[in-house]
Amino acid sequence: MFWNKYLLPMLVALVTVASLNWIGTVENYYYTTNWFDWPVHFFGGVWVALFVLWFLNLPRIEAVKSLLNGKTLIFAVFCVGIAWEIYELSFGITNFHDKGYAFDTAHDLLNDVLGACLVAYLTRKSITKTQV
Repeated sequence: MFWNKYLLPMLVALVTVASLNWIGTVENYYYTTNWFDWPVHFFGGVWVALFVLWFLNLPRIEAVKSLLNGKTLIFAVFCVGIAWEIYELSFGITNFHDKGYAFDTAHDLLNDVLGACLVAYLTRKSITKTQV
């Protein structure tokens, strides 16, 4: 069964990222607005963290559940963020020689990780409440 408490929030985050990406592409906001990709990366980090939580809480994945903690979420999101930056370089979406490349990449990764931190914080707070 694919249903657990992380599925719906994960799908909401995915629709949010997809909608923002669609708007940014159609309206060309990625190139005309300096800050447009910040919320996209933030919600992308939220989505990846929720995906990891959803996946690790599937019934048949019990053996991996012990890996589940905030550091795991943040590390997973950071790895996906790095992979995304490599994807952008590989397909010429960005370039090392672009003005502000290092700052933009660092800011993108920071937003990815901040999204994961929010999920890790809320998840830990939720778990703590249920154990009291």
